[in-house]
Amino acid sequence: MDCSILDCSQGIEGVLQLVINIMTAGIAILATIGIVVSGVQYLTAGGNEEQVKKSKRRLFEIIIGLVAYAIVASILSWLLPGFKQNNGGGSSSGGGGSSVQTPPSSEERPQQYEQ
Repeated sequence: MDCSILDCSQGIEGVLQLVINIMTAGIAILATIGIVVSGVQYLTAGGNEEQVKKSKRRLFEIIIGLVAYAIVASILSWLLPGFKQNNGGGSSSGGGGSSVQTPPSSEERPQQYEQ
């Protein structure tokens, strides 16, 4: 019975992919919670300028954090050839490492309408 998270054949690429997927999911969850809290704080301000200012500041900081994480993820994908970001929303597909996709052959490509 294998209880490990990673397949032993994945190597360091698999570990990095798992860490990035977990970080991406965590940041998405935290940003969503922060935006909801900021929105509730803004809605319940009731004319209190200090609370409105705190709410806007929190929302601004969340956006800055998301932009910073996007830049870091872009740099990481540029530095590590074959690294691909999981666009499924944080769940790892379990597939391994870096796979190279070849373009479809002429038989597999959709045929263009002839004019």
